[in-house]
Amino acid sequence: MNEHSNKLTLTKLLKEGEECYYLGQYEKGISLLSQVIKIDPSYAEAYYWRGKCFDWKEEYDLALVDFFTAVEFNPSYADAYCDLGSLLMQYNDYDSAIENLSSAIRLESTNTCFLSSRASAFAVLGRFEDALADYNKAIDLDPDDPINYQNRGKMRFNQQEYLIAVNDFTTAIKIVESSSKDEKEKSYLYADRAEAYEEAEQFQQAIADYILILSIDPKNVNSLTRIGLIYQTLEDYQTALSIFTQALSLEEDSAFLLRLRGNTYVELDEEILAFSDFNTAIAIEPSSPLYYDRAEAFYIFENYANALDDLDSALELPVTKKLLGYIEEARNTCLKEMGIN
Repeated sequence: MNEHSNKLTLTKLLKEGEECYYLGQYEKGISLLSQVIKIDPSYAEAYYWRGKCFDWKEEYDLALVDFFTAVEFNPSYADAYCDLGSLLMQYNDYDSAIENLSSAIRLESTNTCFLSSRASAFAVLGRFEDALADYNKAIDLDPDDPINYQNRGKMRFNQQEYLIAVNDFTTAIKIVESSSKDEKEKSYLYADRAEAYEEAEQFQQAIADYILILSIDPKNVNSLTRIGLIYQTLEDYQTALSIFTQALSLEEDSAFLLRLRGNTYVELDEEILAFSDFNTAIAIEPSSPLYYDRAEAFYIFENYANALDDLDSALELPVTKKLLGYIEEARNTCLKEMGIN
């Protein structure tokens, strides 16, 4: 095979391998790209695209080797540095990730994807000013891309700057509502903003966003649950009860929802209904938090012996350090009420 035909063969195989990646035909893509590498072991693009196929197959170690090899053979391969950096974040090696993403940015300083990826790594390391600088630059370069507003909003949320986060989520929502028909993308943004509103104790705005999600997906149990929890916080237990019951109509075997409704019945002084929910929940999924909640209900209704039994049952199951403290305190209180020292 002469040099010209050899080059044509490699180009054809590389293109086919790349197309397989986009079609989700990763095994076939790996096979084609491996043929390219066998013919030309220094072909950086073949390593890069094979690495992307391995990445999507969650064969991360193989992907990592391919991305490293791609930049070794082509030190000017910006996309390979970016994918290498992004993959290193999955290994929690954020310093190395930033190093490789910075290499990508030096080669393509106006690439907003590179900037956003490095910002994410900076944020994980608590380097918020560096992260903010990257997000701001990405937004200046492409003010119509909602993802950078969303990611900056998430960083602000993690910094407990909830209303600043709301502003970013709102900007992202406006962009998506005006330019996209992707209802799922809208739902994710509404959920982000709703959570920020909740943390800022702007509960009616949070409820409004969860209702927007339900207008897209009427069976979204998480949104119903969040609304119910807000009404619990507001001590509107009748409304919370209605919401949890609606959620349970969609997931009738949810121990978590039964627990929430059981606690709501306790607040409404509905003893029989409360224990019915707790008993069903424990039968479905026995756990220390469920036994603890039922013990609290027994205590409230002055059945201290049963409360003590449930607290002991909770201790026989995996329990967090925080809950362990609550259980021990509750046991001492029950023993005191029973006149036992």
